[in-house]
Amino acid sequence: MKKFLFRVLLVISILILPSRVYAAGSVTVSRSSISMNVGTSTTFNIVASNAVGSINVVSSNPSVATVSIGSTWIENQTITVTVTGKSAGSATISVQLTDVATFDEEVLSGTRTINVSVNQPAPSQPSQPSQPAKPSQPADTRSNNTNLKSVQVNGREVSKKDGQYVLEVSNYINTVDIKAVCEDGKAKVTGTGKKDIINGNNSYDLVVTAENGRTTTHKLVVVRKEYNLLSDLDDILKQGIDADIVISKDDKLTNSDLDKIKNNKNKITLKAIDEDKVLYKWILDSNISSVNEFNPNIGLEIEDNDDMGKAMNYPDGIYLDFRNCKDIPNGAVLRYYVSNKYKDGDKINIYIYDENTKKVTELKNGLTVTEGYVEFEISKSLRHVITKANVGGSVPVEEEGLNIWLVVSIVLGLLLVICLIGLITKKGNKEEKVTTKTEEIKPVVNEVKPTPAVDTKKKEVTNTSKVTPAATEVTTSPDASGVKTVSPSDIASALNPGATTDTNSVPEITGVIPVKEVAAKADETKKI
Repeated sequence: MKKFLFRVLLVISILILPSRVYAAGSVTVSRSSISMNVGTSTTFNIVASNAVGSINVVSSNPSVATVSIGSTWIENQTITVTVTGKSAGSATISVQLTDVATFDEEVLSGTRTINVSVNQPAPSQPSQPSQPAKPSQPADTRSNNTNLKSVQVNGREVSKKDGQYVLEVSNYINTVDIKAVCEDGKAKVTGTGKKDIINGNNSYDLVVTAENGRTTTHKLVVVRKEYNLLSDLDDILKQGIDADIVISKDDKLTNSDLDKIKNNKNKITLKAIDEDKVLYKWILDSNISSVNEFNPNIGLEIEDNDDMGKAMNYPDGIYLDFRNCKDIPNGAVLRYYVSNKYKDGDKINIYIYDENTKKVTELKNGLTVTEGYVEFEISKSLRHVITKANVGGSVPVEEEGLNIWLVVSIVLGLLLVICLIGLITKKGNKEEKVTTKTEEIKPVVNEVKPTPAVDTKKKEVTNTSKVTPAATEVTTSPDASGVKTVSPSDIASALNPGATTDTNSVPEITGVIPVKEVAAKADETKKI
């Protein structure tokens, strides 16, 4: 019963007696910045409102400014802190809330800062007796113009872009001559003259000093290209230097380009590059011949080589197609990359395949691979193969000029023809006087004109013996002058007077063998 009454009274007291509530609490500082002289002091206040706890006051640079207190307890009050300037400079005063809460038990945290600037006071000057006023100085009328009127590199005007002068030059250029002119004639510029350059960006400072001493630095950037291009050819030739030129798939050299290379005696190397690797080089100098147009782009390794492979018995090697090159100047040297197939020191051979004649000829043999490349002279726009194999049945490429064996064959053929004509003419004169007019026989390299034949209709020869025909078949076509046909019996009679002729064993001769036919048969015999 007593416990019950106590509980009732407790509940009633709680309901009747009001509870205490505090206002919001805070900790603040009275100043955000302080400016003072060395040797002086000033103060600021830390105000705790409905708050209690521990705070810490710290100077970031005590050699510049110090504070009068450090760690302290604050409880719903105001604390004054003294700051003293020690030396010229700046510092930050931090009021750190280390363990602070409101009376409602809300935690307060953070740091309050004050920026302090300490200045060195000017030394006090002793009083000076009054001086008479000095006359005023005249204003400075000298120019302060530091602008550039023009900038030139190797005689070319350079324009300003994005605040600097920029010029791109070709790869063959190794040095530049920089010239600059100021807008003001009394200003001066430095940084000009001859300069060496490298691939990529080359930066130079052009410093202009105005009449009044003011200076301004102007930037000049000369960009040297990584490669020479075919469009640079004329300039390269004018320079009279050897140079490498990187070619593209559309590049072609005209007859004029080749003549310039030949006449200027420059060594020009045309390079085909793929992923920074030089696939091949064409080396052109004063030894080359002129052609209408030269396409230096080679049809690289080809796959459809059934006819070529069959003709060579399918040798293992690198098959190249030069038909795209059209006209290759005589004297042009090719340096081709073979390191993907052969190693340095390997001996390789080069063969040519003519798809019209289906024949294979040997261009070079025993070439040595050096630094991954093989070098050889080429002039025929045909398919080639680079191989270590020896292709059987190949015929070496004939040198240009007169073939002595061909000449001998032609001379012998002409002598035979002349003998036959002489014999026939002699026999005819015995039978009947016949007037003949023999055409002049031209030199062996030209075609011999037909010689009039003998009229053999008036008398036939009777003899039972047979005549063996000449080894060379002699045929001509009558010309417009009306040359008559020489019958087999006439030939037999001339060779064996009084004999009977078997016309079936003697070929018909209708004139004189043209030299070209003799040469052709001699050449064919030589090849066989």
